[in-house]
Amino acid sequence: MIVEVLQETRYDYMVFTHYGNLDHFEKVLEINKHLVHKLVLEVGDKVELPEFEEIEKTTQIKALWD
Repeated sequence: MIVEVLQETRYDYMVFTHYGNLDHFEKVLEINKHLVHKLVLEVGDKVELPEFEEIEKTTQIKALWD
């Protein structure tokens, strides 16, 4: 998805708002190399926010004694 910035906003805030966390922040920076030098995005900047496949984190509990 490509999002056009409608009001000045911080890059990290946009990523957090879209994904709900900053887990993909570095990957979004890599994809949007044209914006990597900006902390605050300006009106009209276009940011690609790709969908990432979430890997389900599970914890396997083992018995203390078999």
